[in-house]
Amino acid sequence: MSTIDGYEHAGIKVYGYVYTDYGSRSLSSVEAEVSDWYSWYGLDGIFFDDASSDPALAGPGSYYNEIYEYVKHMAGPGVLGTTVVLNPGTIPAEAYMTDSDIICDFEGTEATYVNATFPAWLDSYPATRFWNIVYDSAGVAQMQGDVTLARARNAGYVFVTTLGGSNPYAQMPSSAFWSAEVSALTNPG
Repeated sequence: MSTIDGYEHAGIKVYGYVYTDYGSRSLSSVEAEVSDWYSWYGLDGIFFDDASSDPALAGPGSYYNEIYEYVKHMAGPGVLGTTVVLNPGTIPAEAYMTDSDIICDFEGTEATYVNATFPAWLDSYPATRFWNIVYDSAGVAQMQGDVTLARARNAGYVFVTTLGGSNPYAQMPSSAFWSAEVSALTNPG
């Protein structure tokens, strides 16, 4: 098993990526991929993408509860953490709070983000339970506004990028934008 050298010492969290196809991918395939990630690297947890927001797939004995429990049982030598991140990209049923440690409750364009509404139940949980991902930002000033808005919406994690289109994750934002984002995230005010 390999660790991601130096990252843990810098405070950077490393997650394995597993898609769930909105709960239609077989549990055995998802669990096998989770096992592979943990056998290859010292991870902090797993980021489950394309998660469902359907309440029928959350809660005790459900698809996402099975995944959550599977990751939580990965603890052992070389395992840095068993954090479960679910990314439905929208606000799921509250039942998903028992099946995750962090929920990505927004993933979309900046134009959509500024007008989005969030239910009051999110405020009954710590901000560290929520992550907002905003793409297609117009620039540094807008990103700073998005970070402020994320804090007001009880999101403890936020990622903003200027990239858009079919894959806004194809590369990192420019170094100047990224430096400004790191500053906005680490120097609230």
